[in-house]
Amino acid sequence: MSLLRKLPEVAVRRPLLQREKRILGLAAFVAVVFLLTNGVPALLDVFRSRNLQIENLRADIDREQRLIDGADDWAQRRADAEQRLSDIESSLFTAGSAALLAAAIQRQAREIGAENGLTITSVSLAESNISEDWLMVEQTMSFALGDQNSLLRFLNGLKQSQPFLGVSSLDLRRNRNQYIGEITVVGFSRLTTSTQSEG
Repeated sequence: MSLLRKLPEVAVRRPLLQREKRILGLAAFVAVVFLLTNGVPALLDVFRSRNLQIENLRADIDREQRLIDGADDWAQRRADAEQRLSDIESSLFTAGSAALLAAAIQRQAREIGAENGLTITSVSLAESNISEDWLMVEQTMSFALGDQNSLLRFLNGLKQSQPFLGVSSLDLRRNRNQYIGEITVVGFSRLTTSTQSEG
């Protein structure tokens, strides 16, 4: 028990010496300078990085919102493109060669002419052109008709025909009590790989 009595129960505080105060002040000054030179720039970098992340997130949100808003527009554009593709495909002949396409063009032009009072009198040799997997045939035909209205109905019938027949040239003359002329119509077909190798 005698040992315990020798130790003081409460540590006595003594006042700091002037030298110790200067050392503590210098340490505080060095800590402040350290914080100002290293801590503040690090905090500014963190702040800038956070602001950049927030801006990027806002930009992503805006982009996603525009995509959400434009989804209906894109769906409509896709439906329109699919409809145009369907229209184009329905306007093509399914002939596999130039001879078959020329025959199909002649048959369709004769039918449209007969429906509208125009008679195909002769047909010249068809001209064909192949580009990649497309086949185009131009067919020149001579015709006769009784009145001009028949020609207008015939041209309108060609315009509305399926598969589509385009007119590339038209020559019309009056001969006594009837009109005669020549018309060049154009038809298109897609070639498959088997028909390309045959041609």
